[in-house]
Amino acid sequence: MAASVDYNNVNPTEGIYGVYNKFIARMTAPSKDAGDDKLKHSFRVRVTPLNDTSKQIIRDFKSVKDVGVAFPTLRANVNPVEPLRNTFFSFEYSGISEFTSSLAYSAVTIDIGEVYTTDPEIAPTFRGYDVIQEDGFFFYNGYERFDPIGLIGLNYREPKWYDETPHLLPKVKKTLYLLEGDEEFLSIPSYLNVYPEILGSDTNLKNLVTEIYNGDGTLDTTSTINLRLRPDLSGVGYWNISAGVNPFNLTDGQYAEVYAQWVTDGKEAGLLVDSERITVKRLKCKPKDDNFRLRWINRYGGLEYQNFQLKTDRSIQIKRGKKISSTGIDYDAATFADISNINNPNLKEFGTSYVTKFKLRSDFLTQEELNALQEAFISSKVAIVDGVEEIPVIVEDTSYRILDVKQKLQKVEMNVRLANFEPNQV
Repeated sequence: MAASVDYNNVNPTEGIYGVYNKFIARMTAPSKDAGDDKLKHSFRVRVTPLNDTSKQIIRDFKSVKDVGVAFPTLRANVNPVEPLRNTFFSFEYSGISEFTSSLAYSAVTIDIGEVYTTDPEIAPTFRGYDVIQEDGFFFYNGYERFDPIGLIGLNYREPKWYDETPHLLPKVKKTLYLLEGDEEFLSIPSYLNVYPEILGSDTNLKNLVTEIYNGDGTLDTTSTINLRLRPDLSGVGYWNISAGVNPFNLTDGQYAEVYAQWVTDGKEAGLLVDSERITVKRLKCKPKDDNFRLRWINRYGGLEYQNFQLKTDRSIQIKRGKKISSTGIDYDAATFADISNINNPNLKEFGTSYVTKFKLRSDFLTQEELNALQEAFISSKVAIVDGVEEIPVIVEDTSYRILDVKQKLQKVEMNVRLANFEPNQV
């Protein structure tokens, strides 16, 4: 009999997993095959990401024998996708234009075979892959937060990523408050493998829909963008698309709801299924101080933003070093007065550099905004959005400081610095 694998889910390939969560493959195989003992046995696991097959990883894992059962089996419990955390999954970013992030969301196939011998004098050999996947597991470059009680098991999949509708979007904040000119990108999975792919394509993402509502909740206008007509967005990954709402176009009391649609039956004009809705509202008051807009990658591997509208402190920290340039003594001087020359000092400054720091202060934030902001402290890709460019920054705090609380809303303060030291000339 061949090797088999259990992923602790009824339909393991139908779902979306966080690559930084615990993902375990429980592999088993009979201890005997055709009457022969399997000696020096190990399982061979081949992991292949869909978007870059050159990153294929093949590893052998030694097995152990179950001895307390009637029919002894060989088994091994491993995390086969762990090596992909640093070698494949990441978030590539191309500025403030719309783009596809193929490494933030991708399919991964896991094939399993056996390596063994039946003769102790002969080296073990690979016997081929018994479990060969055609449909892969879908992972995003992030993690789910586990239930603190510990009720969530291994290979956990967040509901509504695959088995409920409306489907989730990789965004912590579901309500966005934007100033005029703010650009906010939605990261949307281009392919949900619970639905057949569209013929001739590798994605079933179809539309981005924007609905404008009046203050009384009545629908005012609807606009639909056919994403499949966008040549710059293609392939499996996160399609990072503008929320499509300019707050300047929202009158007082109006708000927008934005959602995506996937095709369910593999046809261009087939049945559509909706994502959850992201609500967009206009910030009424333009801040008196300069607004600093922070962007980071959230726990789902998607884009997240936050405005800091209150007074910001900006400082420059200068760092200097010194080196001994000479003794300061001129041994060839003809007089004692010239032996020690102040124009030839003992020490000279070198390596002078400076870094720019900001102390950012927010206006009152909702709990949802605070939940999203928590992830900026651990994200490796944080930037200040400044007009048409983004400036990478490092968050220096290990926590945010709560300045004021009013009606369960909180103001926070956080410190960031520009990612690169800026040198001075000599």
